[in-house]
Amino acid sequence: MNPSWAEFLIGEWDYAAYLLLFFLLFLCTQIGWERLRRRLDRLPWRVALPRASRWRRPIWTMVLILVPLLGWMVMEGGTRHYNADMRASLMKRVEMAALSLPIGDLQKLRGVPEDMEGEPYRRVVARLVSIRIAAEADIKNVYIMGCRDQQVFFYADSEPADSKQFAPPGCIYKEATPGLLAAFQNGEGVVEGPLRDSYGTWEAGFFPLRDPATQAVVGVLGMDIDNARWEAMLASYRKFFIVLTSLASLIVLFLFYLTEWFGLTATRLAESERRHRELATLQQAKQ
Repeated sequence: MNPSWAEFLIGEWDYAAYLLLFFLLFLCTQIGWERLRRRLDRLPWRVALPRASRWRRPIWTMVLILVPLLGWMVMEGGTRHYNADMRASLMKRVEMAALSLPIGDLQKLRGVPEDMEGEPYRRVVARLVSIRIAAEADIKNVYIMGCRDQQVFFYADSEPADSKQFAPPGCIYKEATPGLLAAFQNGEGVVEGPLRDSYGTWEAGFFPLRDPATQAVVGVLGMDIDNARWEAMLASYRKFFIVLTSLASLIVLFLFYLTEWFGLTATRLAESERRHRELATLQQAKQ
């Protein structure tokens, strides 16, 4: 599901930073060129820029635009790759956690509120809680779901029973996604997100739990990461490229000013030498 406008504006601040970088580079280029023009106009004689110098302005302007543009392209490609790596990492974590679950105890559960009174349920919940504690801080919730009569329901949840987000056994999950339903049908793990439901907005990983004897899917283990935390990790990755591109742009801008300064100095020297030669020629002619 698409994020809200507020989440879009918060998550896409780096694009605004890039637009600001474009504007500042263009502004600095124009200011630098105008300063060069004014310095030439202050000279006691009229100086015309050489033809090569006239081409430097559009060339440097193009370079200053290309540097952020290339940085943007690298940032977008790197962010997509990093997002894919994060999804693969979440899938691996869900798979490893699924291997540690007591499938025998899970098969004793019926997906009804009365399960909470039995030892199998307590052992399954204890294992889910230990998985969540052992996981990194980004894992918000760990749970097991079942599917009965084309309806997805909860077997167990790692949330405390007094939590507002606690899902009791047998609670119907009406917002099941196609990926979650496919995990029951084809027995393949999947990572989806951002998913928005009544519990929040998440990046979720699902992995099927199988009967060791028949290999039938008896449940699906789910792990949730808060989408705000997920986007914050992607944003921190993008910040690196923004800083790197900004530094590269500053270096190019410095080279632009340096080149223009040397060009102005060379123009002054050349004009000064020309005037000295003219004066020397006039003095020789008078003699």
